[in-house]
This record gives sequence, C-alpha cells and structure tokens, in this order.
Amino acid sequence: EPLLILFCVVATGPHFVGPDLIQAVARCGLEPGDMDIFHASVGKRAGTYSMANMVKPGTFPFDAMEDFESPGLMLFAQLDGGAGGMQVLDEMLATARHLATSLGGEVLDETRKPLTVKKEEVLRARIIDHELWSNAS
Repeated sequence: EPLLILFCVVATGPHFVGPDLIQAVARCGLEPGDMDIFHASVGKRAGTYSMANMVKPGTFPFDAMEDFESPGLMLFAQLDGGAGGMQVLDEMLATARHLATSLGGEVLDETRKPLTVKKEEVLRARIIDHELWSNAS
C-alpha cells in the first residue's frame, strides 16, 4: 500500500498572499494542474508530489491569485514503494524550505509540529523500509 508523506508550510505572519505564492511556486517548479492544486515532477515520474491549500477545500483560485491569501500550504506525496522515494522526499523538503524562506513561513511535519532532523531521519527510514517491503512482495 502507498506511503503518504506530508509537510505543512505555515505563515509566521498573517497569511501567504497570492502574487508572492505564485512567484515562489514557479521557482520551485510546481505547476497548476488537476484538482486546482499545484503539482511537481521529480525525474521522469510525472505528478510525483502535490501542494494544496491548507484551507478547505484545499484548492487554489488560479484565475484570481491576486486576491488569494492562505495561512498555510500542504505538500504531499503517495510513494508506491518503487525506486525514487528518497529523491521525492528530498525534492519535497527543498520545496517546503524554499517556500518557507521565500514567503515567511515555517515547515511542519504531518502532526503540525516543527520539522526536526530526527523526524527527517524517521521519514528516510520509513521510505527505505517501504521500498524494501514493496520489492520483497
């Protein structure tokens, strides 16, 4: 079964605003796409991870981003156990950190606690275990 990896990037000020978000997202290589959220590709794998708005329903108004604001973003991926999971994690982390730095935010883990080195190590171990288990069956 797929392994879900999730990071939140939350604003340390009032909100992220649309024009700044569009610039930061473009620098990270994320593109608007299906389900009105942003998507990224890592290597040759299309749709490797995605980014949703933290506010329900999780979508972005691509045609009206100049008026958009949000308290946070969610980056997520479902890893199928094939090779490349670690590369996806590295790209997601780099994107989350870039967005946090560019927009004035903080990177949180799936429990909405600050992302720590220890948590990164746990995620890497989970990906390795998931890939080994998936390839063994």
